[in-house]
Amino acid sequence: MKIDNRTMQEHKLQTSHGTIHAVSVGHGDPAILLLHANSCSWRMFKHILADEKLTSSHRLVAFDLPGHGESSDAPDPQRSYNMAAYGAVAIEVLRQLQISSVVVFGSSLGGHVGIEMVAQLKDQDEDVIRIKGLMITGTPPSLGLAQVTEGFNMDPKNNIAGAETLTDDQVELFIGAGYRGEREPWQVDAVRRTDGRARKFMLEAFLQGRGAEQRRVVAEMTAPLAVVNGSEDAFIKLDTLDRLQYSNLWRGRCFRLPGLGHCPFWEKPDVFLPLFEEFVADCSAGV
Repeated sequence: MKIDNRTMQEHKLQTSHGTIHAVSVGHGDPAILLLHANSCSWRMFKHILADEKLTSSHRLVAFDLPGHGESSDAPDPQRSYNMAAYGAVAIEVLRQLQISSVVVFGSSLGGHVGIEMVAQLKDQDEDVIRIKGLMITGTPPSLGLAQVTEGFNMDPKNNIAGAETLTDDQVELFIGAGYRGEREPWQVDAVRRTDGRARKFMLEAFLQGRGAEQRRVVAEMTAPLAVVNGSEDAFIKLDTLDRLQYSNLWRGRCFRLPGLGHCPFWEKPDVFLPLFEEFVADCSAGV
């Protein structure tokens, strides 16, 4: 699949956390917001952005988080490089693009950002943005050291996800374990371009318990929540996700896509996209 560059729009948005690069394609409501993983960029969503079924009836938006991709580094890294700030950036992007109704999909870090958005918009009185549904993949809802340890297969205090600098071997490990499937030059470029402070400060804040109580958010949110993971995701503990409390879990269960890893939408889009299309349709219909 290829994205139709003739119809894709690029946006440079001035936000309180720096200049944000975004792309959009398609038309229709609700919009679909795509939130990328740690040290990645909007390009990881190329298969979703090229899905004609989605772009024929929805406006799809993806953007680079501060310190990632074609967005600027944050002017105040300590303030901006954390999940709560990323959630605030996502809301600013939607407001600037005049989007008021949206289905959100978050990959890994992006899933945590989506949960932050739900928390931040819950008590909003003015200029309301309605999240019609949230799908997360590679994202165990967590906050603080104990929950992170319970949800992830990693040593939280010694992990490349929070490393300010990466060796060539670590870059390869980041990409090989994260993507599986086709390799493209932008993947290496995205990891190398990422402001190392974004990894470091984000993980520090996460382990320190700064941000929304994510497990409470998913236990109380009223919009549908889809939990979809590859059955062979090396980064997360799938059994932990199965045990969590959800208030509105889509189709009543967490999905495991057989044989797939951390980014199933990249690895096997032909397997992932039909499920995502069904979720978007349900959310659009108010199910």
